[in-house]
Amino acid sequence: MKILAVKFKNINSLLGEWEIRFDRPPLSDAGLFAIVGANGSGKSSILDAITLGLYGETPRLKNPEKGIVPRQADESCSEVTFSIADKVYRSQWSTRRSNGALEPPSMGLFLLNGDETTLEERVIPVRSRMAELTGLDFKRFCRSILLAQGDFATFLNAVESERLEILEKIVGPEMMEDLAQSIRSKVAAEGEKLGRLRESAAAYEASSRGRKEQTQRDLELTDEEMTEGERSLHELQELQEWLEAMERLEAEEHHAVATSADLEKRCKELNRQILSATKAQRAIPFRETLQRLETLEAEESATKKRCAELEEKIQRGKDEARACEDQMKQGLNQLQANRERAAEAVRKHHHERKSKLARDMADLEKAREALENRLSARSNDVHLKERREEIEAGLRQLQSVRQQLAERLQERPASLKAEQRATRDLAKQERTVQSFREKLKRLNARQTNRVERIAELLEGRKREDWKAAAGEHRKKLTVCRELGRLARRHKAYGSPEEVQEKLARAQSEIATLKESLAQEEAYFIEFAEAIDLRERVRKLHAERASLKPGQACPLCGSLQHPYREEGLPDFSQLDRTVEARRQNMDKLSKRLDEEITKAAELTQQSAEMERITGEWARACADAGFDWPEPDMGRVQHARKTHRTALKDIGKRLRSVRWQRWRAFWGERSLVRRESTLARHEERKEQLKERHHGEHRTLQALDGDIEKLRSAETSLLSEMEFLLRPFREHPPVSETEEAFLQQILQRIQSHDQLLSERETLEARKQALQNEMESAALKAQQTGDCLERDEHLQVMEAEIRAMEKEQEDLTRKLKAVSEQLTNDRQELQGLGEHLQSLRSAMMEAEQEALQEGAGAGFSSVEEMRHELSLADAEPKLREELQATEERLAAARSRGETVHRELESVRGEQKTSDSLESIRRRVDDWIKRIQTLRERRFELEQTMEHIHRAERDHDELLQAIAQQEKVWGEAVAEEEMLRSADSPQIRGRLERLMLDRLIQYANGYLSTLSSQRYQFHAQDENGLGLVVRDSLQGGVLRSVKSLSGGELFVVSLCMALGLSEMAGKNRKIQSLFLDEGFGTLDEETLYKVIATLKSLRANGKTVGVISHVKRLADEIPTQIRVEEHRKGVSRITIFA
Repeated sequence: MKILAVKFKNINSLLGEWEIRFDRPPLSDAGLFAIVGANGSGKSSILDAITLGLYGETPRLKNPEKGIVPRQADESCSEVTFSIADKVYRSQWSTRRSNGALEPPSMGLFLLNGDETTLEERVIPVRSRMAELTGLDFKRFCRSILLAQGDFATFLNAVESERLEILEKIVGPEMMEDLAQSIRSKVAAEGEKLGRLRESAAAYEASSRGRKEQTQRDLELTDEEMTEGERSLHELQELQEWLEAMERLEAEEHHAVATSADLEKRCKELNRQILSATKAQRAIPFRETLQRLETLEAEESATKKRCAELEEKIQRGKDEARACEDQMKQGLNQLQANRERAAEAVRKHHHERKSKLARDMADLEKAREALENRLSARSNDVHLKERREEIEAGLRQLQSVRQQLAERLQERPASLKAEQRATRDLAKQERTVQSFREKLKRLNARQTNRVERIAELLEGRKREDWKAAAGEHRKKLTVCRELGRLARRHKAYGSPEEVQEKLARAQSEIATLKESLAQEEAYFIEFAEAIDLRERVRKLHAERASLKPGQACPLCGSLQHPYREEGLPDFSQLDRTVEARRQNMDKLSKRLDEEITKAAELTQQSAEMERITGEWARACADAGFDWPEPDMGRVQHARKTHRTALKDIGKRLRSVRWQRWRAFWGERSLVRRESTLARHEERKEQLKERHHGEHRTLQALDGDIEKLRSAETSLLSEMEFLLRPFREHPPVSETEEAFLQQILQRIQSHDQLLSERETLEARKQALQNEMESAALKAQQTGDCLERDEHLQVMEAEIRAMEKEQEDLTRKLKAVSEQLTNDRQELQGLGEHLQSLRSAMMEAEQEALQEGAGAGFSSVEEMRHELSLADAEPKLREELQATEERLAAARSRGETVHRELESVRGEQKTSDSLESIRRRVDDWIKRIQTLRERRFELEQTMEHIHRAERDHDELLQAIAQQEKVWGEAVAEEEMLRSADSPQIRGRLERLMLDRLIQYANGYLSTLSSQRYQFHAQDENGLGLVVRDSLQGGVLRSVKSLSGGELFVVSLCMALGLSEMAGKNRKIQSLFLDEGFGTLDEETLYKVIATLKSLRANGKTVGVISHVKRLADEIPTQIRVEEHRKGVSRITIFA
């Protein structure tokens, strides 16, 4: 798109009809032109006319028809001729005033190729068709072609969706081909990277397993040595503590014995002193006499002290009196000398008075000559009075302009403060928005960390898998409890071999017993007939006794009764044998029963052990344990292992649950923060509008100030011309009244000079008269003293010295009187001291007479025994306390002795404490050496583990790179579907990268390689600036200064033009202000860059107040004020 011409009528201050042809010389030849003019002249109105003709809107006003149409005009219109590719279009906008009110605006769009064809005739359809033809709606037009006043960074500050729409409309379809090429390049690059990683992995040699095992063994040996050393050290420390306890107890015992001896000695001394105190009770009746004597002695001491003080005071008074006398003598001598000097000064004064009058006459002549010179130098002041009114009028007018200027300047701080406040509020809101964005970023990072933590905890498995694993561990723990029960029962039965051995022995014993029983039964079978006979014989004993000789037996009918007649056979031997055999059989049967019972128990035990072994095997098979026989150690180890695993899984699942809970609330917090961010964004836009309003108010105020300063400059020039003959300059601000008074004073001063000349003549005559009378007055010394200041000073000194002599006389008299009083007091004290001494001698004689009867030979002896008697209660208290301490010391000594004997009874070692301490130190050093060795081994293991981790990371990198390569291959496959979201995202990113590439080409030049555009992240369309002078830190565009922001915005607009597609080529660019924030070097680079755009067929228009810019761009559209509130347009080349 290229703007060819703009034609408008009655736009703001540009009254009348105007047309600017950008496709005709001189503007078409220059390519770069400047739109210049004073503030408020209507420069930006030209850009308003362009946007009105194209879109019916302006960057500065929401309702342009209300603010654009001047009050004195009935209609306003604008039409813009532009080209797109090889087609030419014209867009029109117009409005008119009817009955004092503006009618709704109308618009039209026409195709001018050949005949004029109407495309659209209403506002909304025209705007839509314009956006369709150019790919730019009004907002995008202002962000890429027309950078309006204060909107240089609008494209940079646009939200990502708006940036995306601008890029999609501006760029052409050739981006898809570039994307395909970039994806193919990525597939090749990622494949090459994967090959390099695989080569690295193939060439990688993991740490030697043998080295790791050797290090592990060394570490275990070191741990064993450390454990053994710590055990030995602990034993030695116990011995050391025992010996130290022995030493401490021996010292305590010795201290207790010494303390007891000292206390016993003190008790004896106290008893002796108490005995002396008891004997000294005889001195108590003489207490009052001794106290009276002590009172007299104290009074005597005080009197002596007062006498010494008076003697010292008298001596000081004598010294002071002598000093006063000496000072009086010196003062009298000095007074006499001063009087002599005063007389000499009077004589000199007469001579000096004559000389002074002669000098005054000479000075008067000089003053008269100087006055004549001043009158000659200010001869022009005669005409100053004539032009007084004209000067006063000019000063009043200058004062009025300056007052208006001061009022505007006074208003400007408030406006500036409001604009700065708006700037601060906007900056603060932007910081708040940035802070919320950073918080959102941190929250997102935390959410990502939580998700990664959950994935790390789950280790690629599902929670159900971990719960299933926990169930398996619980199941195995249950099996372990059952196996533990079986192992305990199996252990209670003993080993199977012992049971089988016992069972075999029992079965062998049973066989033996059965054989013995069989032998005994065989014996009974052998003697069965004899036993049967015995039993029958004994059974029929009663019937046999009833038989008679010759009588038939009732049982068998036999007439022979042998056992009746011959007697019974002797069965005693048989009875004994049978009884012995029967008892033996009973024993054997009992033993056999016991062995059978035992064998049954062993058989049952063996069967129970087999059953336990079977249950053990089945439980092991169910749990997956390969334990052939019951083993309680294995069960305990497995139980510990599964409990640890179950605890770890529980902890892991709790952590997952906690992380998920935090992720849930973090998501809610994220939503709230996003809502808050949206509100802050809205508030930021409001503050931005407010900032723009305050800025425009400040600019209007600056325009008024500029006009008033121009008026002030004009008035100053006129006043300079008016005051130049009088060698005066216009006054500075707020000194006009003072300057006017100065002019009036200058007029008055000229009059005063004339009057002063007459006065000097009169003074000359008076001085001559005074010289004549000076000779007569020279003889009057009093008058001389009154008029000469030096003599007056000398007289004052003489009077002061006389007064000082009087003061010294009074002081000497006072000192003499005080000496007399002190001598009298000293004499009285001497008499009082004699009386005190007499009283003391009498009191001492009285005390000796009274004490002689009690056996005292001196007063000192009485005092000593009285002090002993007074000290008796304290001595008894001290004795009681000392005895208690003695008892406690003895008790402590006995306790310590028992403890010492108890400790000695342990007799842990015969070594000395020093040898034990040396051994302890040796072991400590050895353990420290072992710890250092262990630390080295741990470092070695850490290096081995790190090498293994590096190898694992390399394998993971290969896996990740395979995934990236696979994704690139998948993207290559997805190229067949151009509407896929992934391809669309890649296309958006490609457009941003292309724009950054073009914009950085300009930014590197204009910023002297300091700044470079960069994408804010991998997925979005955010933009940041890398600052190479600050260590490559990434900065937000909002952190740039005004000049820097203008430069980066200009580079971005130029980048958009460079990357435009064939049917969307932007060939016009308008910049409104912004150059005033640039320094000289950057301004020069910007001008050079803008001039270079002519080679690409672009037309660039610049609006600026910068004089350097106007000087560098000769082709100009000048907007000049024609009359008040009305401007006109002139094109210069």
